[in-house]
Amino acid sequence: MAAAAAFPSAGGGLVSTVADVLAFGRMLAAGGRYPGGRLLAEATVRRMATDHLTPAQHGSPLLEDRGWGLGMAVSPSGTFGWEGGTGTALVCDHHGGVAVLLTQRLFGEASLPVVLGFLAQAGDLLAPAATGRA
Repeated sequence: MAAAAAFPSAGGGLVSTVADVLAFGRMLAAGGRYPGGRLLAEATVRRMATDHLTPAQHGSPLLEDRGWGLGMAVSPSGTFGWEGGTGTALVCDHHGGVAVLLTQRLFGEASLPVVLGFLAQAGDLLAPAATGRA
């Protein structure tokens, strides 16, 4: 019998709708609040969006200058989010309460320029709010 994986994939095979992923991002950007109530404690969202890497773990080709929170990348400007393996990218800014979502139909290496361009544009858009320069 094969042993269980040491780090099972929490998101591998996850399927959702654009509306639900964006609603999730908006809830994170609002510090855990969603119309109708609170879904996550604000402290939980802060922990999710806090870089937990050591200095020695920074600089990977995948994360570049970003760190890693609880299940998501964390940028130096304070934005956080997720880029999925199939090209979906979500960027949240809890300072400005904004979530930006990219979905596209390219897969693999072909999607890389699209996702990187989106992340750069979203970062430029959200950075002033995240750093208090709005």
